[in-house]
Amino acid sequence: MNFKAQKAFKLGKVVPFIQNGDYFYQKGISFYRKNNIERAIFYMEKAIELKNDDPVYHCQLSAILADKGEYERSNEILQQVISEMDPTMYECYFFMANNYAHLGLFEKAEEMAFQYIENNEDGEFLDDSLSLLELLHFEKDDDYSMEEKLDEEELLIIRHGNAAAHIARGHYELAIDQFQQMIKDRPNLWSAHNQLAKALFLHGQHQEALNRTYEVLEKDHGNFTAYCHLTTFFFELGEKEEAYKLAQLLTKISPIDIEQRFLLAETFCKIEFFKESFHQLRLLKKEQYEESLDFLRCYGVAAFHCGEIERANLYWRKAARLGDKKAEKILLEDANGLLKKENVRYN
Repeated sequence: MNFKAQKAFKLGKVVPFIQNGDYFYQKGISFYRKNNIERAIFYMEKAIELKNDDPVYHCQLSAILADKGEYERSNEILQQVISEMDPTMYECYFFMANNYAHLGLFEKAEEMAFQYIENNEDGEFLDDSLSLLELLHFEKDDDYSMEEKLDEEELLIIRHGNAAAHIARGHYELAIDQFQQMIKDRPNLWSAHNQLAKALFLHGQHQEALNRTYEVLEKDHGNFTAYCHLTTFFFELGEKEEAYKLAQLLTKISPIDIEQRFLLAETFCKIEFFKESFHQLRLLKKEQYEESLDFLRCYGVAAFHCGEIERANLYWRKAARLGDKKAEKILLEDANGLLKKENVRYN
Protein backbone atom coordinates (compact mmCIF):
# COMPACT_ATOMS: atom_id res chain seq x y z
CA MET A 1 0.00 0.00 0.00
CA ASN A 2 1.51 3.33 -1.01
CA PHE A 3 1.68 6.44 1.18
CA LYS A 4 -1.41 8.13 -0.27
CA ALA A 5 -3.44 4.96 0.07
CA GLN A 6 -2.24 4.48 3.66
CA LYS A 7 -3.21 8.06 4.48
CA ALA A 8 -6.66 7.69 2.95
CA PHE A 9 -7.16 4.45 4.81
CA LYS A 10 -6.13 5.93 8.15
CA LEU A 11 -8.38 8.94 7.65
CA GLY A 12 -11.29 6.72 6.68
CA LYS A 13 -11.61 8.31 3.24
CA VAL A 14 -13.15 5.47 1.27
CA VAL A 15 -14.16 6.24 -2.31
CA PRO A 16 -17.48 4.45 -2.99
CA PHE A 17 -17.44 1.95 -5.86
CA ILE A 18 -20.93 1.99 -7.32
CA GLN A 19 -21.92 -1.13 -9.20
CA ASN A 20 -25.25 -0.13 -10.71
CA GLY A 21 -27.09 -1.32 -13.79
CA ASP A 22 -25.13 0.91 -16.13
CA TYR A 23 -21.84 -0.42 -14.80
CA PHE A 24 -22.76 -4.04 -15.49
CA TYR A 25 -24.28 -3.11 -18.85
CA GLN A 26 -21.01 -1.52 -19.99
CA LYS A 27 -19.10 -4.56 -18.70
CA GLY A 28 -21.39 -6.76 -20.75
CA ILE A 29 -20.86 -4.67 -23.86
CA SER A 30 -17.11 -4.79 -23.32
CA PHE A 31 -17.04 -8.60 -23.13
CA TYR A 32 -19.41 -8.83 -26.11
CA ARG A 33 -16.99 -6.79 -28.22
CA LYS A 34 -14.22 -9.15 -27.14
CA ASN A 35 -16.41 -12.05 -28.34
CA ASN A 36 -16.62 -13.46 -24.80
CA ILE A 37 -20.29 -14.32 -25.10
CA GLU A 38 -20.74 -16.14 -21.78
CA ARG A 39 -19.27 -13.28 -19.74
CA ALA A 40 -21.28 -10.78 -21.77
CA ILE A 41 -24.51 -12.64 -20.95
CA PHE A 42 -23.55 -12.86 -17.28
CA TYR A 43 -23.01 -9.11 -16.93
CA MET A 44 -26.03 -8.18 -19.02
CA GLU A 45 -28.25 -10.33 -16.80
CA LYS A 46 -26.73 -8.63 -13.74
CA ALA A 47 -27.53 -5.24 -15.29
CA ILE A 48 -31.14 -6.31 -15.84
CA GLU A 49 -31.43 -7.48 -12.23
CA LEU A 50 -30.55 -3.98 -11.08
CA LYS A 51 -32.48 -2.07 -13.77
CA ASN A 52 -35.20 -4.36 -15.02
CA ASP A 53 -37.33 -1.61 -16.58
CA ASP A 54 -34.79 -0.57 -19.24
CA PRO A 55 -35.84 -2.07 -22.60
CA VAL A 56 -32.42 -1.33 -24.13
CA TYR A 57 -30.78 -3.75 -21.67
CA HIS A 58 -33.23 -6.48 -22.62
CA CYS A 59 -32.74 -5.88 -26.35
CA GLN A 60 -28.96 -6.05 -25.99
CA LEU A 61 -29.23 -9.32 -24.08
CA SER A 62 -31.46 -10.71 -26.82
CA ALA A 63 -28.85 -9.75 -29.44
CA ILE A 64 -26.09 -11.52 -27.53
CA LEU A 65 -28.26 -14.62 -27.11
CA ALA A 66 -28.99 -14.63 -30.84
CA ASP A 67 -25.24 -14.56 -31.54
CA LYS A 68 -24.93 -17.59 -29.28
CA GLY A 69 -27.67 -19.35 -31.25
CA GLU A 70 -30.33 -19.15 -28.53
CA TYR A 71 -32.88 -17.74 -30.95
CA GLU A 72 -35.98 -18.86 -29.06
CA ARG A 73 -34.90 -17.25 -25.80
CA SER A 74 -33.87 -14.13 -27.73
CA ASN A 75 -37.35 -13.86 -29.22
CA GLU A 76 -39.00 -14.37 -25.85
CA ILE A 77 -37.14 -11.32 -24.56
CA LEU A 78 -37.97 -9.23 -27.64
CA GLN A 79 -41.64 -10.15 -27.39
CA GLN A 80 -41.61 -9.13 -23.73
CA VAL A 81 -40.13 -5.74 -24.65
CA ILE A 82 -42.85 -5.09 -27.24
CA SER A 83 -45.71 -6.42 -25.10
CA GLU A 84 -44.80 -5.13 -21.65
CA MET A 85 -42.17 -2.42 -21.84
CA ASP A 86 -42.13 -0.27 -24.98
CA PRO A 87 -44.53 -1.05 -27.86
CA THR A 88 -42.79 1.58 -30.02
CA MET A 89 -39.48 -0.33 -30.19
CA TYR A 90 -40.37 -1.60 -33.63
CA GLU A 91 -36.84 -2.81 -34.30
CA CYS A 92 -37.74 -5.78 -32.10
CA TYR A 93 -39.91 -7.08 -34.95
CA PHE A 94 -36.93 -6.98 -37.31
CA PHE A 95 -34.70 -8.84 -34.85
CA MET A 96 -37.42 -11.44 -34.25
CA ALA A 97 -37.74 -11.89 -38.00
CA ASN A 98 -34.04 -12.72 -38.23
CA ASN A 99 -34.28 -15.15 -35.33
CA TYR A 100 -37.24 -16.96 -36.85
CA ALA A 101 -35.38 -17.18 -40.17
CA HIS A 102 -32.45 -18.88 -38.39
CA LEU A 103 -34.91 -21.31 -36.80
CA GLY A 104 -36.33 -22.15 -40.22
CA LEU A 105 -39.74 -20.69 -39.30
CA PHE A 106 -40.04 -18.71 -42.51
CA GLU A 107 -43.72 -17.78 -42.22
CA LYS A 108 -43.15 -16.33 -38.74
CA ALA A 109 -40.08 -14.52 -40.05
CA GLU A 110 -42.16 -12.97 -42.84
CA GLU A 111 -44.88 -11.97 -40.37
CA MET A 112 -42.38 -10.14 -38.15
CA ALA A 113 -40.69 -8.46 -41.11
CA PHE A 114 -44.03 -7.18 -42.35
CA GLN A 115 -44.86 -5.99 -38.84
CA TYR A 116 -41.68 -3.92 -38.84
CA ILE A 117 -42.38 -2.41 -42.26
CA GLU A 118 -46.01 -1.61 -41.45
CA ASN A 119 -45.14 0.11 -38.19
CA ASN A 120 -41.96 1.82 -39.25
CA GLU A 121 -42.09 2.54 -42.98
CA ASP A 122 -39.09 4.87 -42.81
CA GLY A 123 -37.13 2.97 -40.21
CA GLU A 124 -33.44 2.18 -39.98
CA PHE A 125 -33.95 -1.47 -40.93
CA LEU A 126 -36.44 -0.98 -43.77
CA ASP A 127 -34.04 -2.00 -46.54
CA ASP A 128 -32.75 -4.89 -44.45
CA SER A 129 -36.32 -6.07 -43.86
CA LEU A 130 -37.11 -5.96 -47.56
CA SER A 131 -33.91 -7.87 -48.33
CA LEU A 132 -34.81 -10.47 -45.72
CA LEU A 133 -38.24 -10.91 -47.27
CA GLU A 134 -36.68 -11.42 -50.68
CA LEU A 135 -34.30 -13.99 -49.20
CA LEU A 136 -37.17 -15.78 -47.48
CA HIS A 137 -39.02 -15.87 -50.78
CA PHE A 138 -36.25 -17.98 -52.30
CA GLU A 139 -35.55 -20.05 -49.18
CA LYS A 140 -39.11 -21.25 -48.69
CA ASP A 141 -39.39 -23.07 -52.03
CA ASP A 142 -36.71 -24.42 -54.28
CA ASP A 143 -38.88 -26.33 -56.73
CA TYR A 144 -41.51 -23.67 -57.67
CA SER A 145 -44.01 -26.38 -58.44
CA MET A 146 -47.15 -26.49 -56.32
CA GLU A 147 -46.39 -23.29 -54.42
CA GLU A 148 -45.24 -21.16 -57.34
CA LYS A 149 -48.35 -19.01 -57.13
CA LEU A 150 -47.85 -18.51 -53.41
CA ASP A 151 -44.31 -17.33 -54.04
CA GLU A 152 -45.55 -14.82 -56.58
CA GLU A 153 -48.00 -13.47 -54.01
CA GLU A 154 -45.24 -13.08 -51.45
CA LEU A 155 -43.03 -11.25 -53.92
CA LEU A 156 -45.93 -8.96 -54.79
CA ILE A 157 -46.37 -8.10 -51.11
CA ILE A 158 -42.68 -7.23 -50.90
CA ARG A 159 -42.95 -4.98 -53.94
CA HIS A 160 -46.07 -3.34 -52.49
CA GLY A 161 -44.33 -2.64 -49.18
CA ASN A 162 -41.29 -1.24 -50.95
CA ALA A 163 -43.41 1.11 -53.10
CA ALA A 164 -45.43 2.25 -50.07
CA ALA A 165 -42.17 3.04 -48.28
CA HIS A 166 -41.26 5.36 -51.16
CA ILE A 167 -44.47 7.33 -50.52
CA ALA A 168 -43.60 7.66 -46.83
CA ARG A 169 -40.15 9.00 -47.79
CA GLY A 170 -41.58 11.47 -50.29
CA HIS A 171 -40.17 9.62 -53.32
CA TYR A 172 -43.42 9.90 -55.23
CA GLU A 173 -42.09 9.31 -58.73
CA LEU A 174 -40.49 6.03 -57.68
CA ALA A 175 -43.70 4.98 -55.98
CA ILE A 176 -45.77 5.86 -59.04
CA ASP A 177 -43.51 3.82 -61.33
CA GLN A 178 -43.58 0.80 -59.05
CA PHE A 179 -47.33 0.81 -58.49
CA GLN A 180 -47.96 1.25 -62.20
CA GLN A 181 -45.83 -1.81 -62.88
CA MET A 182 -47.72 -3.80 -60.25
CA ILE A 183 -51.04 -2.82 -61.78
CA LYS A 184 -49.75 -3.86 -65.20
CA ASP A 185 -48.96 -7.29 -63.73
CA ARG A 186 -52.14 -7.47 -61.62
CA PRO A 187 -54.88 -5.17 -63.02
CA ASN A 188 -57.32 -5.98 -60.21
CA LEU A 189 -54.95 -5.29 -57.34
CA TRP A 190 -57.07 -2.48 -55.87
CA SER A 191 -54.65 -1.71 -53.04
CA ALA A 192 -52.03 -0.82 -55.67
CA HIS A 193 -54.55 1.40 -57.47
CA ASN A 194 -55.33 3.20 -54.20
CA GLN A 195 -51.69 3.71 -53.33
CA LEU A 196 -50.97 4.91 -56.86
CA ALA A 197 -53.76 7.49 -56.49
CA LYS A 198 -52.24 8.65 -53.19
CA ALA A 199 -48.77 8.98 -54.73
CA LEU A 200 -50.19 10.85 -57.73
CA PHE A 201 -52.07 13.29 -55.51
CA LEU A 202 -49.06 13.99 -53.32
CA HIS A 203 -47.00 14.50 -56.46
CA GLY A 204 -49.43 17.21 -57.58
CA GLN A 205 -51.21 15.15 -60.25
CA HIS A 206 -54.60 15.78 -58.69
CA GLN A 207 -56.89 14.97 -61.60
CA GLU A 208 -55.05 11.74 -62.34
CA ALA A 209 -55.44 10.77 -58.67
CA LEU A 210 -59.17 11.48 -58.76
CA ASN A 211 -59.59 9.55 -62.00
CA ARG A 212 -57.77 6.55 -60.57
CA THR A 213 -59.93 6.58 -57.45
CA TYR A 214 -63.16 6.85 -59.48
CA GLU A 215 -61.99 3.87 -61.53
CA VAL A 216 -61.49 1.80 -58.38
CA LEU A 217 -64.98 2.65 -57.12
CA GLU A 218 -66.53 1.84 -60.49
CA LYS A 219 -64.96 -1.62 -60.54
CA ASP A 220 -64.91 -2.36 -56.82
CA HIS A 221 -68.04 -0.82 -55.34
CA GLY A 222 -67.68 0.08 -51.69
CA ASN A 223 -63.88 0.05 -51.63
CA PHE A 224 -63.28 1.57 -48.21
CA THR A 225 -59.77 2.89 -48.84
CA ALA A 226 -60.87 4.59 -52.06
CA TYR A 227 -63.68 6.40 -50.24
CA CYS A 228 -61.26 7.58 -47.55
CA HIS A 229 -58.79 8.82 -50.14
CA LEU A 230 -61.49 10.56 -52.15
CA THR A 231 -62.72 12.33 -49.01
CA THR A 232 -59.22 13.61 -48.28
CA PHE A 233 -58.61 14.60 -51.90
CA PHE A 234 -61.78 16.71 -52.01
CA PHE A 235 -60.89 18.42 -48.75
CA GLU A 236 -57.34 19.25 -49.86
CA LEU A 237 -58.66 20.63 -53.16
CA GLY A 238 -61.04 22.96 -51.35
CA GLU A 239 -64.13 20.94 -52.27
CA LYS A 240 -65.15 20.78 -48.63
CA GLU A 241 -68.87 20.30 -49.26
CA GLU A 242 -68.14 17.15 -51.26
CA ALA A 243 -65.66 15.99 -48.64
CA TYR A 244 -68.18 16.44 -45.84
CA LYS A 245 -70.85 14.50 -47.74
CA LEU A 246 -68.53 11.54 -47.97
CA ALA A 247 -67.44 12.00 -44.36
CA GLN A 248 -71.05 11.68 -43.22
CA LEU A 249 -71.17 8.30 -44.94
CA LEU A 250 -67.92 7.28 -43.28
CA THR A 251 -69.29 8.10 -39.82
CA LYS A 252 -71.77 5.26 -40.32
CA ILE A 253 -69.07 2.71 -41.10
CA SER A 254 -67.32 0.59 -38.46
CA PRO A 255 -64.53 -1.37 -40.16
CA ILE A 256 -63.59 -4.69 -38.63
CA ASP A 257 -60.02 -4.55 -39.91
CA ILE A 258 -57.90 -2.59 -37.43
CA GLU A 259 -55.75 -0.94 -40.13
CA GLN A 260 -58.87 0.31 -41.90
CA ARG A 261 -60.04 1.76 -38.61
CA PHE A 262 -56.82 3.73 -38.29
CA LEU A 263 -57.24 4.91 -41.88
CA LEU A 264 -60.70 6.12 -40.90
CA ALA A 265 -59.27 8.00 -37.89
CA GLU A 266 -56.61 9.56 -40.14
CA THR A 267 -59.20 10.61 -42.71
CA PHE A 268 -61.39 12.28 -40.07
CA CYS A 269 -58.35 14.09 -38.65
CA LYS A 270 -57.25 15.35 -42.08
CA ILE A 271 -60.68 16.82 -42.86
CA GLU A 272 -60.97 18.31 -39.34
CA PHE A 273 -63.61 15.92 -38.01
CA PHE A 274 -61.55 15.89 -34.83
CA LYS A 275 -64.20 14.53 -32.48
CA GLU A 276 -64.81 11.51 -34.72
CA SER A 277 -61.07 10.97 -35.17
CA PHE A 278 -60.38 11.16 -31.44
CA HIS A 279 -63.15 8.64 -30.79
CA GLN A 280 -61.64 6.13 -33.22
CA LEU A 281 -58.12 6.67 -31.88
CA ARG A 282 -59.19 6.07 -28.29
CA LEU A 283 -60.85 2.82 -29.32
CA LEU A 284 -57.65 1.76 -31.08
CA LYS A 285 -55.64 2.70 -28.00
CA LYS A 286 -57.83 0.47 -25.82
CA GLU A 287 -57.13 -2.38 -28.20
CA GLN A 288 -53.39 -1.70 -27.84
CA TYR A 289 -52.94 -0.62 -31.43
CA GLU A 290 -49.28 -0.11 -32.25
CA GLU A 291 -48.18 3.46 -31.52
CA SER A 292 -46.57 4.26 -34.85
CA LEU A 293 -45.31 7.73 -35.64
CA ASP A 294 -48.46 8.45 -37.66
CA PHE A 295 -50.66 7.23 -34.80
CA LEU A 296 -48.89 9.42 -32.25
CA ARG A 297 -49.05 12.52 -34.44
CA CYS A 298 -52.69 11.93 -35.37
CA TYR A 299 -53.63 11.33 -31.74
CA GLY A 300 -51.90 14.55 -30.71
CA VAL A 301 -53.72 16.67 -33.30
CA ALA A 302 -57.14 15.16 -32.60
CA ALA A 303 -56.69 15.43 -28.82
CA PHE A 304 -55.56 19.07 -29.10
CA HIS A 305 -58.65 20.11 -31.05
CA CYS A 306 -60.88 18.23 -28.60
CA GLY A 307 -59.49 20.26 -25.70
CA GLU A 308 -57.24 17.48 -24.37
CA ILE A 309 -54.13 19.66 -24.37
CA GLU A 310 -52.05 17.68 -21.87
CA ARG A 311 -52.80 14.44 -23.65
CA ALA A 312 -51.91 16.04 -26.98
CA ASN A 313 -48.55 17.18 -25.60
CA LEU A 314 -47.90 13.70 -24.24
CA TYR A 315 -48.33 12.13 -27.67
CA TRP A 316 -46.39 14.85 -29.44
CA ARG A 317 -43.51 14.29 -27.02
CA LYS A 318 -43.60 10.58 -27.84
CA ALA A 319 -43.56 11.40 -31.56
CA ALA A 320 -40.71 13.87 -31.09
CA ARG A 321 -38.64 11.23 -29.29
CA LEU A 322 -39.05 9.08 -32.39
CA GLY A 323 -37.68 11.88 -34.53
CA ASP A 324 -40.87 13.53 -35.79
CA LYS A 325 -39.94 17.07 -36.83
CA LYS A 326 -43.55 18.30 -37.03
CA ALA A 327 -44.16 17.26 -33.43
CA GLU A 328 -40.93 18.96 -32.35
CA LYS A 329 -42.03 22.19 -34.06
CA ILE A 330 -45.46 22.11 -32.42
CA LEU A 331 -43.94 21.56 -28.95
CA LEU A 332 -41.45 24.39 -29.48
CA GLU A 333 -44.16 26.81 -30.61
CA ASP A 334 -46.35 25.79 -27.69
CA ALA A 335 -43.51 26.34 -25.21
CA ASN A 336 -42.93 29.82 -26.64
CA GLY A 337 -46.62 30.71 -26.71
CA LEU A 338 -46.63 30.88 -30.51
CA LEU A 339 -48.84 27.89 -31.27
CA LYS A 340 -51.90 28.82 -33.33
CA LYS A 341 -54.87 26.50 -33.41
CA GLU A 342 -55.34 26.83 -37.16
CA ASN A 343 -51.78 25.61 -37.74
CA VAL A 344 -52.27 22.36 -35.83
CA ARG A 345 -53.16 19.97 -38.64
CA TYR A 346 -52.58 16.36 -39.54
CA ASN A 347 -51.38 16.05 -43.12
